[in-house]
Amino acid sequence: CVRRGQCGSTQFPDAAVMARVNDAIAAKEKQNHTGYKECLSDLHDAGEKPDDDTWSVTVKVGYLSQHYFSLEVTSSNYCGGAYPNNGVQTPITFDLATGREVDWNAVFKPGFIPEGLTKLYRASYPRDADPECRKLIVSEEPFESGDDAIFRLQSGKLMLLPMLAHATDRKSVV
Repeated sequence: CVRRGQCGSTQFPDAAVMARVNDAIAAKEKQNHTGYKECLSDLHDAGEKPDDDTWSVTVKVGYLSQHYFSLEVTSSNYCGGAYPNNGVQTPITFDLATGREVDWNAVFKPGFIPEGLTKLYRASYPRDADPECRKLIVSEEPFESGDDAIFRLQSGKLMLLPMLAHATDRKSVV
């Protein structure tokens, strides 16, 4: 429930945790609205008009257990310029013991990101992937920090994706 008073029968055993999660989701929604307004302003400044492809965001529950609640957030936008941003993934995972967003950088032992994560990703990258993409994965550091990764819980597993250039064929690693 994001908007208070419109929650229906949302229940959670710890009201403080539920409030923290709802407040964090509301803050993300506010950031989204700010981004949308900035996008419209950029389009106006470029002499372009918004259309159906200007801004879209989809949110769905990706994972829910007693311990974690994960939202799959996928957005696309075109705010002027050479090309749009399509299918940008920004999942959010909450620790239901605290109600706080999971800080994936703090979850792993120091040094695992980037070294261990890069090694794991390269070892799991499909052998039959596009040769140019494979070359990029091997020659560059796909994870310089946890900020270069998309972490999401899905089907009880942690999925990892690097944030790479638009043209790169990135694959999930379980």
